[in-house]
Amino acid sequence: RDAQGNPSQTDFTLTIDTTAPAAPSLGGISDDVGTVQGALSDTDTTDDTTPTFSGTGATPGEIITVYDNGQPLASVVVGPSGAWSVTPAAPGLSEGPHAITLTATDAAGNESQPSAAVNITVDTTAPDAPDAPAQADDDVGPDTGAISQNGVTDDSRPEFSGTAPVGAETVRVYDNGVLLGTTTVDPQTRAWSFTPETPLADGAHIIRVAPVDAAGNIGAPGPDLNFEVRGDIPGVPAITGVSDNVEGITGAIQKDQRTNDTTPTVSGTGVPASTIVVSVDGTVAGSTTVDANGRWSFTPSTALAEGAHTFTAVAQMGGLTSAATGDFPFVVDTSAPNAPAAVVITDDQGAQTGTVTGGQSTDDATPTFSGSGATPGEVITVLDNGVPVASAVVQADGSWSVTPTQPLRDGPHSITLTATDAAGNESQPSTPVAITVNTSAAGVQVYHAIDDAGSVTGEVADGGRTNDTTPTLVGRAEAGAVVTITEGGTTLGSAVADLGGRWQVSLPNQSATGHTYTATAVGAAGTSSTSFALTIDTAAPAAPTLGGINDDVGTVQGALSDT
Repeated sequence: RDAQGNPSQTDFTLTIDTTAPAAPSLGGISDDVGTVQGALSDTDTTDDTTPTFSGTGATPGEIITVYDNGQPLASVVVGPSGAWSVTPAAPGLSEGPHAITLTATDAAGNESQPSAAVNITVDTTAPDAPDAPAQADDDVGPDTGAISQNGVTDDSRPEFSGTAPVGAETVRVYDNGVLLGTTTVDPQTRAWSFTPETPLADGAHIIRVAPVDAAGNIGAPGPDLNFEVRGDIPGVPAITGVSDNVEGITGAIQKDQRTNDTTPTVSGTGVPASTIVVSVDGTVAGSTTVDANGRWSFTPSTALAEGAHTFTAVAQMGGLTSAATGDFPFVVDTSAPNAPAAVVITDDQGAQTGTVTGGQSTDDATPTFSGSGATPGEVITVLDNGVPVASAVVQADGSWSVTPTQPLRDGPHSITLTATDAAGNESQPSTPVAITVNTSAAGVQVYHAIDDAGSVTGEVADGGRTNDTTPTLVGRAEAGAVVTITEGGTTLGSAVADLGGRWQVSLPNQSATGHTYTATAVGAAGTSSTSFALTIDTAAPAAPTLGGINDDVGTVQGALSDT
């Protein structure tokens, strides 16, 4: 009450919370010290006395306390996302075993039961130094076996071995103070062995071996092994390919293949920094150096004569020469083939079809070009006014045939042919055949179908196959004509030919079988129709069988088997 006796009142709200939170989960323990770092699991050993403890899914604002063998080690407040992380202050964990548990304390001061213990062992004591120097074994050349202290060897990749001290899990092998590599120790016998991947340079070498325990502690190195490397015969190089860089047919040349490149580039692999001496037909043609990645290439400076040739190569290093590679035979062919015989042009559109001879007109904008008497395997290229419009490979009987996918424009055309042989030599053009394309009076035409489904797409000619179940038909008709596509009396779609007479119709989903479509054009000039055959094929072929794998590189060649 106040001085006048009036009473006053205020409220105070208090929640009594005696319920302890659930025990938290330890998400991980991370070691970031020494040579062995990363996440630690239950029963692991570490050389990190202050590893980082972390977790997720906790209640924001609670305090996570990390206990070591029941004694508080570190604590942290859980963040808004429920994640937490804490690294204990130095000196951290002592040498020996540690049972790590966690508790969570809420805002009321209730502490959870401890979490399940995760047991780790702190080990900061390095293993003892090895008692004896490493042993080195030479398995190259006529004089093999153990390399003696202060000895000499021609093996630039000797095998090092020894026995590690108790507690070592791996050993680190050093050459002249530089780490060559690390290898594991047999847990039963404590034996280890190591062969360097990179050849040792010629000269003196001091090999030291330091043991490393499971916690990553590196022990002092054992006694030195001293020896000298003198001239390891370089390994046999390999010819991995020969390439053609001259127009016609370029790229990789297979063994016994023909090329029109008189200075083809030979390439391969070998010991880095070694010299590769390349011979052509047994005569040295020049040399090159293997790069740091073990690769080399060489292009002859003198043009090779027409005919059969063979590349071979040897490696040289330190005055020593390797055995030769296997032969890589090929044929230089710079003679162009004869010009093809006159082209046969066939019109299969409109009312008047058949052969189109020089000086004649045709209403077929995609006539078929064909010929005979050519050399099997050669490529015949059809040129329209000097520009390639189609090509075909000559069949075994000397015949060839091709229909351009892009229609020829209305107007005069000068058709010529060239033949390109397997070496990439192209003939002179054939005698030109002059024709005129005039589609203005022609009825409706279907040039091709467009396939835009799957891995093989593009234009499909009349009678072709496609896996596209909704192909688009493309053609030409009288400008303004209505073109309707039907099959068996069913209308599949229609379009109006544009001012240039072009039209296209995308078909609805088609069944996987053979189809014959009818294109009918109705316009000012009347009605015309034509057919177009197309097979929808969505069935995948059977998986092929691998008949063999053949190795044709190096000194050991032939068929390869599984494994």
